[in-house]
Amino acid sequence: MVTTDVGADLRFVPAEVTAPSRTRVRVMFRNVSTLPHNLTFDAPIAGGTRTIVEAGGSDAIELVTPGPGRYTFGCTIHMGMSGTLVVN
Repeated sequence: MVTTDVGADLRFVPAEVTAPSRTRVRVMFRNVSTLPHNLTFDAPIAGGTRTIVEAGGSDAIELVTPGPGRYTFGCTIHMGMSGTLVVN
């Protein structure tokens, strides 16, 4: 599970998550912040939650992980708010 930081800090908690390669996973996202957020993966994963997950809301992403590597996810509402999926 990935959450936001409590309050108005623009951080994902944890900022780094791990998963095995080439496996179907479900990433749960919970917004415990006071601001709206989302969680979106960059290519090659290219998927994400709803465009806006309101404060107190949650959503999930189902995806098949790519090969081993480090893949960025972020909030498209707040540029610079990012985290990393480590696939091993």
